[in-house]
Amino acid sequence: MKRGFTLIELLVVVLIIGILASVALPQYTKAVLKSRSAKYLATIKTIYEAQQTYYMANGSYANAYEDLDIVPSLPNKPTSAYCAMYISSTDASRADNDFVVTLNNNANADVSTFVAGAFIRGEYACGGFKIPLRNFAGGLSAGSLYCYEHTNNFKKEAGSFCQKLYGATYVTTWQSCRFYKMP
Repeated sequence: MKRGFTLIELLVVVLIIGILASVALPQYTKAVLKSRSAKYLATIKTIYEAQQTYYMANGSYANAYEDLDIVPSLPNKPTSAYCAMYISSTDASRADNDFVVTLNNNANADVSTFVAGAFIRGEYACGGFKIPLRNFAGGLSAGSLYCYEHTNNFKKEAGSFCQKLYGATYVTTWQSCRFYKMP
C-alpha cells in the first residue's frame, strides 16, 4: 500500500495557506508602515524641539536646517511642493525615497509655521504628520501632533491613514487637508 497525499488534500492545504496569507499580509503591511512612520515621527519631533530651542535663544524660528542644533537624518533634496505641501522657507525640505520633512517658518503667516512630513509615494502618499509652531488659524494648537491627509492628492478614503492606522480623532478640514489629533 502506497502512502501519500491525495490531490484534494494538497489543494485544501494550499487553500488554507492562501487564506492565512491573505489575512496576514495586510497586517504585515500595516506593521511595516507604522514602524517606518515611527522613524519619521521621531525626526519631526526632533526638528520641532530644535525649533523651540532656537526660538528661545533668538526670538524667532529658524528658516534653515543649518540654523538648528541638529543634523536631519534625511538627505537634502531640491525644494519642491511634494503633495502640495506649502513650503516657504529656504532649505525647506529633506526627503528620502518615501518621505519628505518640511521645515516651514513663514513669518508673514501664522498659518504656515510648522514642522511637517508626508509620504511621497506608496499606498498612503500625501498622508503625514504636522506639529504647528504657532496656533494655526484653522484651529490647530501649537505643539500638538496632528496626522493629516491632503484632500486633493490623498488617493485612499478619508480617515484610512489617520483614523484607521493611528486611531487619531478628526479635528478639521482646512486648506485642502483633513487634520486629525494624534492620541
